[in-house]
Amino acid sequence: MKDRSEVIESGSRSLKVIADVDVAVIGGGPSGVAAAISAARNGMKTMLIERYPYLGGMMTGGLVLLLIEYDRYEYGILKETVERLTKLPNGVTLPPRKRPWILGPETPTWIEGFGLSGSYAPPFDPEMLKFVCNEMAVEAGVKLMLNCTFVDAITVDDAVQGVIIENKEGRQAVLSKVTIDATGDGDVFARAGAPFQEDMHPTGLSLSYRLMNVDVRRALKFREENPEKYNELINEHTGKEYGLVWFPTTIEGVVLFFQHLRGLSAIKVEDLIKAEVEGRRKVMAAIEFFRKNIPGFESAILIDTSPQIGTRESRRVEGEYILTKQDVIEGKRFKDVIARNPYFDIPYRCLVPRKVDNILVAGRCISTTHEAQAAIRMIAPCYATGEAAGAAAAEAIEEKVPPREVDLSKLQERLIKQGVVINP
Repeated sequence: MKDRSEVIESGSRSLKVIADVDVAVIGGGPSGVAAAISAARNGMKTMLIERYPYLGGMMTGGLVLLLIEYDRYEYGILKETVERLTKLPNGVTLPPRKRPWILGPETPTWIEGFGLSGSYAPPFDPEMLKFVCNEMAVEAGVKLMLNCTFVDAITVDDAVQGVIIENKEGRQAVLSKVTIDATGDGDVFARAGAPFQEDMHPTGLSLSYRLMNVDVRRALKFREENPEKYNELINEHTGKEYGLVWFPTTIEGVVLFFQHLRGLSAIKVEDLIKAEVEGRRKVMAAIEFFRKNIPGFESAILIDTSPQIGTRESRRVEGEYILTKQDVIEGKRFKDVIARNPYFDIPYRCLVPRKVDNILVAGRCISTTHEAQAAIRMIAPCYATGEAAGAAAAEAIEEKVPPREVDLSKLQERLIKQGVVINP
């Protein structure tokens, strides 16, 4: 009998092709939802494949309940999403635009790991956003494939022809003319053989959670009027080992916590397990600490913890252009801009992997340096790059060319018609 520790062969199998679509979007987070809606509205037969039973990714499953940088990308599909949320109970709260955010003053300054400070961050409700994402996707004609895990890329001659997925019905194949990797971790382009870089964010992973029965006004007053005392208490509890920050939500008496877990990777299983186990220990300890020490939290009750571990950075594709920190700080503008904010442009080439064709990348794993990734990983820019990827996929299919060869002027015209801001 052979040593059981040796690698085994799994054999070959025939897979049923369940769909042959124009565009397959892998990952239903902010970039994936935007990409799928964008492609479908451009007349493409589109399938959105998501491993969880809901859409939203880090927005909903990760309980990242702040539309950070909304003011910088308030256009296109993201703007429409917020408009829909405003019509739902507790959907979104739009505070005064001049309110400084936690990461710094309104005058933008570079904060390592967080990009440019001072952005506007309206809080929203995850359940309302799940509903809005579903409705917008279905209305656009997107075929939703929830509870489906990405397994592998189908690649022929350095061109992606589709993906293999797995669900309760077994392992299946989906063929596509263009595939969009919106997984956040770059699972598709990594399996397809595209070159990439890999890094961990300075604050590591997060386990977010919500508490109810909080006297929010009293707690905010204590934090604002006694900043030194408050920070002293927090540092005493954490030992400065991990971050612990909280925000009011759209629901009265409910607050959101981000529990940072440093030094852990989002693409290493053992680290993800540790994040779940250690994260929950820290959650329970933090609740006890806040009840005893912070006015307003005396009767706080845990509502939920995020079903997805919060991830800021993992893989980053090497694209036709790599956006740098210097580009961001200098406010660089690009001829192939597909997403613009008041401070810098995101060029189309950052969405196009080197060496592999028929694939585009959207979201936090587009082509940037480790430092610059901090400026494009938030929810709002992820929506922007997703919408651009969906439009680019449609343009490539209509032109019958690989995504890297699309007519950029036509792509930009298409985006402008969708309400995307790319003009000066």
